[in-house]
Amino acid sequence: MDSLYPQFVESANRPTMATPETRRRSHDQLLIPTTVEKSDQIMVEVTYQGPKTPTKSRLHSVRSKNANGNQDAPSGSLENERILMKNVIIMGITFALVYSSFNALQGLQSSLFTETGLGLKALSLVYGFGVLSCFYGSTIVHKLSTNWTMSASFLSFSIFVASYFYPRPCTVLPAALILGLSLGPLCCAKTTYLNQIISKLTCLTQNIRDKLQQRYLRVFHLFSNSGAIFGNLITALILHYSGDIYIFTGRVKLSNALLTNPKISAADVLSTPGLCHLDQCESGHVFKNGSIIYFVLPPSVSLALIGIYLGVIFFGLVGITLALEKFDVLIPQDPMERPLYLQSARSIGLLCREPRQQLLIPIVLFIGLEQGFMYADFTKSYVSCTLGLEAIGYTMMCMGAMNTLGALLVHHFTKHIKRPLVMAAGLTFHVGLLMVLWLWRPMIDDVAVFYVIAAGWGLCHSIWETLSLTYVIISYTVDWQIPYIAYFMYQGLGLTMAYTFAFYLCTEVKIYILAAALFVAILPYSILEFRLHHQQKIQQRTSIL
Repeated sequence: MDSLYPQFVESANRPTMATPETRRRSHDQLLIPTTVEKSDQIMVEVTYQGPKTPTKSRLHSVRSKNANGNQDAPSGSLENERILMKNVIIMGITFALVYSSFNALQGLQSSLFTETGLGLKALSLVYGFGVLSCFYGSTIVHKLSTNWTMSASFLSFSIFVASYFYPRPCTVLPAALILGLSLGPLCCAKTTYLNQIISKLTCLTQNIRDKLQQRYLRVFHLFSNSGAIFGNLITALILHYSGDIYIFTGRVKLSNALLTNPKISAADVLSTPGLCHLDQCESGHVFKNGSIIYFVLPPSVSLALIGIYLGVIFFGLVGITLALEKFDVLIPQDPMERPLYLQSARSIGLLCREPRQQLLIPIVLFIGLEQGFMYADFTKSYVSCTLGLEAIGYTMMCMGAMNTLGALLVHHFTKHIKRPLVMAAGLTFHVGLLMVLWLWRPMIDDVAVFYVIAAGWGLCHSIWETLSLTYVIISYTVDWQIPYIAYFMYQGLGLTMAYTFAFYLCTEVKIYILAAALFVAILPYSILEFRLHHQQKIQQRTSIL
């Protein structure tokens, strides 16, 4: 080894003399950072001996598979948005089919069972237990998935409707209990599925995502609310061409010819003036003394109605089971590892403590009260006793059509008109309608007034519902599921109170209650609207800057 490097060994053993100049240079070199020299790069050639394929065949877009095995379009693409919108429309149509039958049957309850109040008691059970079932709805969705939860809930609707083949307390009330226990899981499944669809809209800014979220929810509510039109139209046509039977008690002061015949035709009844006025409570009374007039449908008519209702629900059940795509349910892990029903109860309890929710609760309770008043009291104390039972379908169809159209108009007007002005218009219309119902005595000659009241009430309902729901979606853009479920609970509580009081309180007293509830709710809700208006104004100024 030494012979190979003689010069290097010799230079290393040779002594050197360090001059002051060399020492100074070496000291200066210590202060200067040294640079590391790059090592020589070794070139390696890699060859591939396998079969050669074109570049286009090796590159493909990554697509996620759904539960059906189909591949979705790339996330954020236009094709993916169309697929998601298709699912929203299918879901809205299926809900419209199911709720069309339920809403049509709901409008007949107060007029068909006026002696025992069976229909109103059943509806009280439906919405009362529907409020309680929201606490364990997430557990059912986690066990069954969203699609099967909605299918099971639709099946409970069919059980409730089928119980009217033999309308007795032993059949109707248990079916109402089953339906009420399934409403909460249905609401949780609906919100979970919509949230899953919205969560697939990735690669978007938060502003665009919020706008698409509002559009998807608006499309769903548009289709689901339109079910009130078709269901009531079916009811009106069947009752109009089949006829109905009227039975009176002896307390009614009619002619002797009518009193001797317990079953009277519709023409004889409608010729009696002031019949709805006789059905009202006496002056100064709060509670009803009993029913004066009630309707009994022939077996053939009732079988036709219930059969058609069940057929419509069946189509909705098939659509939600076969046509709707399935997604996996992702439940966030609780650090305390509490059960899902305790998590839901805790989330709803914490939400109710928020000042925004406390200001929102009165207006949502009023929405449930006024909706229950129209289905329970307006149909019985104004429409059926004056125009006949088939007129309930026409008036409720008019209210449903105006409710659907009003939701579109309110959404369009809020883009150009301030929300507080729309709220003020709704307050003015609703106060006018309450005054008309308080002062007006229904007569057969005032047919147009019934439809004007129904259309105006549908418009007012669309104003309150659209404004309050959009406020929930705007205020809780990220986590809107729990506020949405709480909204359903408040509205269900208002419907429960309306159907419970409908059988015992006089109509005039219930108008007073509605007026008081409106004036109590409008002040806190006005605070929310003006806060939202001020917040949007600040956001517009900051966006300009």
